Amino acid sequence: MKVYENLKLFFDELGNEDPNQFGFKDLQLVRVIHTPDSEYQELVAKREDQLGFQPILLKFADPFTHKTSQVIIKNVNDETAEKIKDYFRKKYVLDLPKKIGNFTPDVFDAYTEYDSWEDFSKSWFVRDSGPVFHINIPLLVDHMSDVEYWTKKQTGEKVLTYQRLLVTTYLTKENKFYRFFIKNVNDDEFNRIKLLIQSQVGLNSDRLYE
Repeated sequence: MKVYENLKLFFDELGNEDPNQFGFKDLQLVRVIHTPDSEYQELVAKREDQLGFQPILLKFADPFTHKTSQVIIKNVNDETAEKIKDYFRKKYVLDLPKKIGNFTPDVFDAYTEYDSWEDFSKSWFVRDSGPVFHINIPLLVDHMSDVEYWTKKQTGEKVLTYQRLLVTTYLTKENKFYRFFIKNVNDDEFNRIKLLIQSQVGLNSDRLYE
């Protein structure tokens, strides 16, 4: 785990990282843990400040390797913590279209499969009570196009028995990666789902990193 003396050093290093071949960075923020001002002041008053600084912990997840990494930034107050969250919320929304495409055509296993996007969505994305994607954060939405699926079948390459949409997520409460298949998603259905995802995330991005 890397510890940064201040926010500037963290963002300077973050800005020097190159995007992957798809145009976004592999590591994506999935969790923020911050010690609030009131709690930190109380720790200092009781002489229970074990670190000697007010920390914020940022956890990142890589949807390709299914590995995580963490960093700590020193001396981050409530106002700065909110600015960090707001920055990464905006970045998530901005980068989302790049994370919906064709990335891992050779993945054939998933945690479970759903017959439709609606079946998946009401369990993991948006329930009657409201959005839940901020708890099980989508990292990649991966589709095999009509042409690619047809070609693989014709040439005898390994494919599933259905044209799938693969959603890779990170469940923050369990600190685990998950993969889900949605069955029989052709190009038209994929385009419909893409619009639904972008709309729901755009409207509710403030729920991320709560």
